[in-house]
Amino acid sequence: MKIKRAKQARRVLNLYKNGFGIEAPYRMILDGTFCHAVLSCKISAREQIPSYLGSSCSLFTTKCVVAELETLGEDFRGAKLFGKRLERKKCAHKGTVSAAECLSYLIGSENRSKYLVGTQDPELRRKFRKIPGVPLMVISSGVLFLEKPSSETMSYRQEVTEGKLVTAEKDKKKLEDLKGPQEIEEPKPRKRKAKGPNPLSVRKKKKGKQNT
Repeated sequence: MKIKRAKQARRVLNLYKNGFGIEAPYRMILDGTFCHAVLSCKISAREQIPSYLGSSCSLFTTKCVVAELETLGEDFRGAKLFGKRLERKKCAHKGTVSAAECLSYLIGSENRSKYLVGTQDPELRRKFRKIPGVPLMVISSGVLFLEKPSSETMSYRQEVTEGKLVTAEKDKKKLEDLKGPQEIEEPKPRKRKAKGPNPLSVRKKKKGKQNT
């Protein structure tokens, strides 16, 4: 099962690489729900996530995520401590907002920074599925799982691929138009060289008889 999950993850990552330029080394933003799940399921995130993805992966969070964890009480104390040990990305907004809102600002409408997102929040996952090119990781049944690309991601990738094909055909036609019609030169008839007589067909002259 572990090998099957790893192969599935490689296929998903390959699609994001070819379609959106998301490639190793990866960068993943974690929210508080994911930090909490990591501890609850006793997952060694720094080791198991890169192993599952098949490449190095830096883990990040934001000050808003940590601030939200601090308000959730003793049950989330471990998640708060884990979050504080992660490198924090600069927020893309002013002031302090909810973790979900903070990550939404960070991802934006295009995920230009090419982040992977780790979250257990169903609402946030639904929101990010509508944005093409956002790889989502969840913890399901105690194991890491990279979601399959959403329909929006697949549609966008298909449109980009078809657009590239159309552009390539247009560029080819423009190039042919610039060259103009090419004249085809007819092959010139080869001149045959005059051949000498076949030495085998030429008989030697008989020597005349000598007078005795």
